[in-house]
Amino acid sequence: MQYLTRSRTIAVIVLFACLMLVPACRSDGPGPEAEVTEIAESEAEQATTAESAAPTEVPATSTMVATQPPPATSTPRPTVTRPPPTPTPDESPTPEASPTETATATASPTNTRPPVPAAPTKPPGPPTLPPNPTLGQNLLPNSSFEEGHYNQNGIAELQLPNGWRLDYQEGPTGFGGQVWDVFVRPETRVLSTSFLPPAEHALYIFDGSHTVKIFKGTGAVSTRLMTDVTLQPGTYVLEGSFFSDVFESFSNGQKNPPSDPSAGEAQLFAGVTGTGWVPNSYLNRNTLKHTFTINSPQTITVGIGFRGRYAIANNGWFVDNLLLRQLQ
Repeated sequence: MQYLTRSRTIAVIVLFACLMLVPACRSDGPGPEAEVTEIAESEAEQATTAESAAPTEVPATSTMVATQPPPATSTPRPTVTRPPPTPTPDESPTPEASPTETATATASPTNTRPPVPAAPTKPPGPPTLPPNPTLGQNLLPNSSFEEGHYNQNGIAELQLPNGWRLDYQEGPTGFGGQVWDVFVRPETRVLSTSFLPPAEHALYIFDGSHTVKIFKGTGAVSTRLMTDVTLQPGTYVLEGSFFSDVFESFSNGQKNPPSDPSAGEAQLFAGVTGTGWVPNSYLNRNTLKHTFTINSPQTITVGIGFRGRYAIANNGWFVDNLLLRQLQ
């Protein structure tokens, strides 16, 4: 009996389940498998949403660095800004100036750089002589002063050799502002051996028996001894020898030369050419040479000049045996 009752109960349950499944099988909706799939997808989306909402886990070391405060600094940290790339010269366009900018640049002289002046043309130097030049005869008149003398303009203090003359400056020297810093007229003498002690003959006379002394005590002088010569085209050498008797004081029987090396000077000149002023070797014999060229026959003035800048004890020169010879 119990067996039959249990069998009936199971049959009833099975029949009820079948009745319940028949409508479900006829429905248009998704079946149990679809519902399972949708449930799985829904759970996956919820899991993804939950993960994105949750904070990202950072390793313990990174978290420690981030939470520590930055080290203290006395000045703000500089912000690094990357500069834009610089275009190459070929890529850089040349801006065209507007009419206003062009007019302003033209009107303002400060915006225009002045042109660079041309270098001055250096005048040609004197001709160069060969090592052992062959020179002709002396072309100067009365060059050793053996042919007499005269007083220029009737002035006894201006005794000069025949064929020669003297010019000189008078007025401020330009080398000082004192009342004595003025050029004055020098004195000249044509001296023979008879007027000189024998010990001085070799010092002051270079040829023959006469010399010309140009001098001034306690006075500044600037003077030239000159003559005129007619020359043919060619190259010439002018030579002048002199003893520089220039000293600023005299003590214990000795002449004391100037401390200024330019206190006493000399020069040679031929027309517009010359050596310029050359400092003397004091209390010694000096020799100057000047070479020049002329391209046509002409008469020119040649000679020797002397200058004493200061009114010292003595500005004096002994000159003799001047030479002017043509290069052969």
